[in-house]
Amino acid sequence: MDNIEKSFRMMVLTSAGQLGYHVIDIPDDAKAMLKFAPELAGMVEEKIYDCGLLHNGRFCGLELKHVNDSFTFARSKVAKHQEDALVEARACGGLAYVLVNFRMSVWGKNIAKYKASGFLLNRVFAIPIEVLLSGNSWTILELEKVAIECHIKNNLVDLSPLWKTTN
Repeated sequence: MDNIEKSFRMMVLTSAGQLGYHVIDIPDDAKAMLKFAPELAGMVEEKIYDCGLLHNGRFCGLELKHVNDSFTFARSKVAKHQEDALVEARACGGLAYVLVNFRMSVWGKNIAKYKASGFLLNRVFAIPIEVLLSGNSWTILELEKVAIECHIKNNLVDLSPLWKTTN
């Protein structure tokens, strides 16, 4: 897990906690096993998705992804077993999303070029599992039409729109 992914994960988990959601952090046993006994990693089940949230009696499965080098998210970034687990959560009456953070930095020489510092782009979209299964890739402009934008403020992600779905 790289620093951007860790940062996004912590931002989501912190946000969920501050919103009063019950956070179900799903450990990645396979990655942990690789550190201590690489030869046994294949014996551990792969992680279903990154975390679950529980709010007002409704479960939500989330797979967290980030994009830092393009304006497009590809379905191929989600593993088949993750898709299957999100479909199962949805079939059981829960919510299921792939939460994608588009984050592009402006550093070094580019700071003067863009007259900015920090992030040039930092947006989060929740792609419902049904939408994910219906295509192969989406630009940010396309996601604005088919996904739910979760706004970032004070380094927290507003996850409340996820619960406003009618299904």
